[in-house]
Amino acid sequence: MKFSKKTVLFYLLFCLFFLSCDTNQSQNSNAGNNEPTHPNLITTVKGINLIKENLGKYPLIDNAIKDMKGLVGEELTKEKDFPISKDPSGGYSHEKHKSNYLMMYRAAMLYQVLGEKKYGTYVKEMLLGYADLFPKLGLHPYGKSYSPGKLFWQGLNDAAYLVHVIQAYDCVYYELSKEERQAVETKLLKPLADFLSIGSPKMFNRIHNHGIWLNAAVGMTGYVLEDKELIKRALYGATIDTTLAIYQNVDYNDSSLKGFDPKRPAGYFMQLDNLFSPAGYFTEGPYYQRYSLWPFVLFGQTIQNNDPSIKIFEYRDSILKKAVYTAFQLTNTNGDFFPFNDALKGMSFKSPELVLALDVIYQNYGEDPALIDIAAKQNTVVFSEGGFKVAKHVAENKAKPFTWKSVNLGDGADGKQGGVGILRQGPSSDQLCQIMRYTSHGLAHGHYDKLTQLLYDKGNEILQDYGAVRWVAVIQKNGGRYLPENTTWGKQTISHNTLVVDEKSHFNGDIDESSKHHSDLYFYDATKADYQIMSAVEKNAYPGIKMHRTFVMITDTLLVRPFVLDIFNVTSKTKHQLDLPFHYLGEIMDMSFEYEVMDAAWRPLGKANGYQHLWLTGKGKTKEPQAKFTWLNDGRFYTITTLSNENTELILARLGANDPDYNLRPDPAFIIRQKDAKNHTFVSIVEPHGSKNLNTEIVTNPYGDVKKLSIVHQDKDYIAVEILVEKEKILVVLSLNEHDEKQSHSLTIDGKLRQWEGPYRQWFYK
Repeated sequence: MKFSKKTVLFYLLFCLFFLSCDTNQSQNSNAGNNEPTHPNLITTVKGINLIKENLGKYPLIDNAIKDMKGLVGEELTKEKDFPISKDPSGGYSHEKHKSNYLMMYRAAMLYQVLGEKKYGTYVKEMLLGYADLFPKLGLHPYGKSYSPGKLFWQGLNDAAYLVHVIQAYDCVYYELSKEERQAVETKLLKPLADFLSIGSPKMFNRIHNHGIWLNAAVGMTGYVLEDKELIKRALYGATIDTTLAIYQNVDYNDSSLKGFDPKRPAGYFMQLDNLFSPAGYFTEGPYYQRYSLWPFVLFGQTIQNNDPSIKIFEYRDSILKKAVYTAFQLTNTNGDFFPFNDALKGMSFKSPELVLALDVIYQNYGEDPALIDIAAKQNTVVFSEGGFKVAKHVAENKAKPFTWKSVNLGDGADGKQGGVGILRQGPSSDQLCQIMRYTSHGLAHGHYDKLTQLLYDKGNEILQDYGAVRWVAVIQKNGGRYLPENTTWGKQTISHNTLVVDEKSHFNGDIDESSKHHSDLYFYDATKADYQIMSAVEKNAYPGIKMHRTFVMITDTLLVRPFVLDIFNVTSKTKHQLDLPFHYLGEIMDMSFEYEVMDAAWRPLGKANGYQHLWLTGKGKTKEPQAKFTWLNDGRFYTITTLSNENTELILARLGANDPDYNLRPDPAFIIRQKDAKNHTFVSIVEPHGSKNLNTEIVTNPYGDVKKLSIVHQDKDYIAVEILVEKEKILVVLSLNEHDEKQSHSLTIDGKLRQWEGPYRQWFYK
């Protein structure tokens, strides 16, 4: 068969064009297709085209581009550095590898959106540099014993590296030649994915925030490399492979591997099934809910984009949607997450994790204008279809105010392993928020405290949870790891606002024992106009002692401000020392009792279980049946009114004893101590009131509205508390042993018969 010169010329030109596409990797084509298949993770061809076609129209996208350009900036012209890993968190090699993967990710996104070759070239050179480095690395010299990394001290950081780098590679895929892609895939991406999965089976298959990061990193790599085995591992777990377990020096006689079944369900689906309650509460607490949502929703969107038949966003009754909305409810009205368990303060819904999560949820679950309100505060988006839609709707003013609500969130996969109760009153600009933690332990990041109180008002911490003792990424502070005081103080019960018996922590500070138990909800009701209430019981924290705590947020319209009544009933067959601390923040204004200031010499309040870290700065007693303690926080007064008797000691303390490296904040505490107590009920009110204006120097209502607090009836079945305020009396009656909402009760108090249904009733009268 003969061909014309024109036909031969056309064929040759076509072949040259095809080879050019394969070697230069134009973003407009790939081998075998007229349309590119990369990027295909959360950033997709469709999403990028939407953004490119609308550059300059939507400020949130422009903000994200501007921020990324500013961060990448001079990195493009600097000499590239791929140090051998040797430092802990905060050290040079650790921070350099972290900076490198963030810069790769940002530059790759800019390459996609702006199409400027300099960004793609930078990422390509970085990928090839790491492809050369990675085969030379052994386990990190500072590696965690149970999950060491190669680039970083723990596998978690290696997973975070891969999550970012696989997205970068996905975005510059067509910038690399076939040979360059093969080098990056076979020397870096696939070996690292193997290391994190079959080379790290204990952590990869563990129900834990580290586990989900490893699952997501491996799964996303699988989708980019079209490696079905990696995808399978990510979704369903890894088996122990003796040829690759050498990465982690897996000891098959290790007790932690007892009962390990390589065929058991694990991976992404297992994490979704076990780490979230049906309401979307993450068992390790709000701080780690925020952190874990990143891989959860990122991998979720990856699955949706590549295998929509799985219907991942419908899985477990749309658990990812619930998890994100619950995360927002676990913040204060300024967006900061409640810092219980191992948590660092100041982390908010403006974090990259929640920006990503919001954009993904908005893309997959419909247009909620309340999310647009939060997105406007975040002031940035990710480069995805969801991010584009969010930026567009923010610019179009489609936001409606997000509402922080009273909510009770069950813990555990079944939602029946305790929980977190939240009561709120008032607008977001001036809201009183009361939290009680009565959860399960919370895995390795949990603390030994049950029935704990946190209180916020107008965006401020009033009664605080200390959180974790850690300075992330600060090399001077133990390389950014948890500090010793996280164990000796942060996890101990005295560091929280709950009962401590005989100066010992709940469950005697034993994680194995604590992990067996959770507190039980007694009842929760936030439906009433004049009060909200939550109540929970703990029977296992101390042998032979039952703890029953009830918070009532009283919101009657006759009150100037709502306040919180705290009834903490303790029953025991033997006598004990009972301490109820209030870790307040602010400046002391007044105390109604006589007290002694420890001027001569401060001494530690105790010897162990956190008490060794508290300086005793003052102590007092009162002959009156109640005591008041008032402090000032951000221009508003707060008063604790508490019942007292001859065995009550009132203690003033400050953190910082036995802290040679100054790892602890010098925070104050007010402690109510009841000596030689068997059956005892702490009854207290925390009342916001008045103000002090620094500009006008005008002070209003510095003493508060609560005039008198008293128990007017108590037996084994009931307790009745009377509160005298400025304009009325409030009677609160609580059934201690029967919480059926339809159960009828009757009680004669001060000669008057009181009848009601349910475990609780409140009356207002003159």
